[in-house]
Amino acid sequence: MSDSSLRHIVTRCQQGDDDAWDKLMNIVTPIIFSICRQSGLNSQECFDVFGQVSYKLVTHIHRISSPNKTVAYVATTTRRMVANFFRASKFVNYLDSDGMSLFPDSPSERPDQVLEMNRRIEALKTALLTLSDKEKELITALFLENSRPDYKAIAKRFGIPVSSIGPTRGRNLTKLRRILEKKTKRS
Repeated sequence: MSDSSLRHIVTRCQQGDDDAWDKLMNIVTPIIFSICRQSGLNSQECFDVFGQVSYKLVTHIHRISSPNKTVAYVATTTRRMVANFFRASKFVNYLDSDGMSLFPDSPSERPDQVLEMNRRIEALKTALLTLSDKEKELITALFLENSRPDYKAIAKRFGIPVSSIGPTRGRNLTKLRRILEKKTKRS
């Protein structure tokens, strides 16, 4: 979406146009839920934060002086609401220095980039589910396990020769790529 389109939608929202509000909410809803999910909130908690952010957007829409920055405003407000949620839930002690990375405030990580990355991860997870159990387990062992076992350990675990892991991996990745390409073409 271009800045001028967003600016036009926000201006219409400020004038009380219901259709513009629907369009704006269609833009910001995935961003709000993406940030909430990335922060580890469950569905109910995500909806609570969504309601709070939506209410704040409705009550403060007239204060937005740069309509093209509305998405950034919503993302920042969502991160703050999530932080407030954790604080109110007495999880602040749980959030040590590593936990605070759940709330990136880096300009290099725009909300639309986070949303796109989450969509790609979802597509990959869905595609993995279409593989056979053996194919899925091998891909998981090679790329997704934290321990990242070596080929000897994988060969022993799957009862296959070490020399067949590379070609099998290649076939599985090709199959996974085809599944993702089909899904992309349908979307």
